[in-house]
Amino acid sequence: MNIFIHIGYSKTGTSFLQKKIFPYFNEIKYIGKFISKNISDDQKVLNQIHNDITLMDDDEFDKNKMKIFEYLKKYNDLKTNILISDENFLCSQINTLDRNIDWERTIERLYSTYSKIGNVIFVCVFRNQSELIKSLYMQLAVNWEAIYNISLDDLVYHFKENKKIVKINKKNNFFSILNFFEIKKHFKDKNYNFNYFLFEEIFENQKNFLQFLNFFSNTSQDHLIGKINNKINTSNDKQKKIPSRIIKKIKENFQYLNLNNINEIPKKINTFITYFTLGFKLKKNGSKIISISNEIKKHYQDDLYKFNDKEILDKFKKYNYL
Repeated sequence: MNIFIHIGYSKTGTSFLQKKIFPYFNEIKYIGKFISKNISDDQKVLNQIHNDITLMDDDEFDKNKMKIFEYLKKYNDLKTNILISDENFLCSQINTLDRNIDWERTIERLYSTYSKIGNVIFVCVFRNQSELIKSLYMQLAVNWEAIYNISLDDLVYHFKENKKIVKINKKNNFFSILNFFEIKKHFKDKNYNFNYFLFEEIFENQKNFLQFLNFFSNTSQDHLIGKINNKINTSNDKQKKIPSRIIKKIKENFQYLNLNNINEIPKKINTFITYFTLGFKLKKNGSKIISISNEIKKHYQDDLYKFNDKEILDKFKKYNYL
């Protein structure tokens, strides 16, 4: 039995997959993360187990790991593969900046727990780092600034001056978590089965999306095509519904983000508000921010070239990683 563990990243379509796709797979047992409004008691327990694996300190985990395994071993008798998805396995440090969370420790715990049940296969979705960091910052900036006093100036300083943000200790520097080559290398060094995909390629068209799903199961997933097409086309649909005066205002205030088209405007209203209010606050930093995308690419490009595979390097270039 294969156990697929999808570990992120955040901002790579994870919520859509967890809510609309993974629970409805043919011939695969999905055991979380569950984000629907109404979930069963069993689903609540599974969510808590995966939170505990991520968040518990070593002493707590040692005390509870047998209890966790006792609950999970009921899946031993399944005749189908298992799928788990939670971006917090990899990205809790990014989302919370909690210095006590260690993604390497989380991966070790996941492997030690689930390898007792089946063959563990880790899956990760990469995204162009400059777009990923911008997207993360615009979603999480309020928390970062209010709780951890990390401002956009700090980000610009980090990338433009190649300086480390001293407010985040080295172990939990989330910029290192976005170094895809080092992530891949970690799994290789541990001899874990690790597979990666590109967000831009998956969501480019229906064919690519179905190929991504086929990695988990060769069984036809045609019943999901409607949801897939709706997701791929959502941006264009949303664009038509946004009043032109709002579009004009956004373009005026977000030139520093180098938005290429209106499809990049956030879909969720709370994220939209964050963009809108932060735009006025951060506009005065425009001369510094306007080049941040190029600086982010420069920051990671040497490590991306270490993939040393023409096919993946061509894709990195196609989707503007390099």
